[in-house]
Amino acid sequence: MIAFIGDVHREFDRLAGAVSKLPAGVEVAIQVGDLGLHRDDLSQTGRGVPTLDRLVYYVTGNHDHEPSYRGVTRPTEMAPNLVFVPRGTVLELDGRRIAFLGGGDSIIDRAERRDGVDWWPEEQVTMADVARFEGVGRVDFLVCHTPPAFVYHFFDLPPDPSAVAVGRAWQMLGRPPVMCGHMHKPREVGRVRVLGELEVLIA
Repeated sequence: MIAFIGDVHREFDRLAGAVSKLPAGVEVAIQVGDLGLHRDDLSQTGRGVPTLDRLVYYVTGNHDHEPSYRGVTRPTEMAPNLVFVPRGTVLELDGRRIAFLGGGDSIIDRAERRDGVDWWPEEQVTMADVARFEGVGRVDFLVCHTPPAFVYHFFDLPPDPSAVAVGRAWQMLGRPPVMCGHMHKPREVGRVRVLGELEVLIA
């Protein structure tokens, strides 16, 4: 079994608590972006991350420190049991093939964010990110931060460019079940499951 965990927004203690309460049969967890980890958190004087008692994989969202991930091209353990997965990666976990596609657009709060301080153009999911899935074949799940574009209608919001790109990846991968976050309200729309903040779903 795999546990999927919604947006964290730097609530690292709550994340560790949620992971510690997972059933024994859950060997790994996947966090769907907006973890909020900054490379300075991992320095000797930084805030740090509580010890996670099992492996947690994660993607970036639109509230992550993008410079911390520049040049990271393969799954990388950023802190003990905390593994960042770059866009366009496919991993086999719990006997299932999982496609990972982090990133997202800051539509609601973009005007309040500062270029190079808490906003970076790399946040957006691009068609180049999507192209990394060419030829990967069937997957059992697509894990992303941003839902595919069609889901936005159910939240009374217009889709942003990242949502359009995610929708293209979803089509390319054969429309697998999707686990995502970003909207902060749990909802199931067809094969897409939007997780609420720090919501845990086991599948």
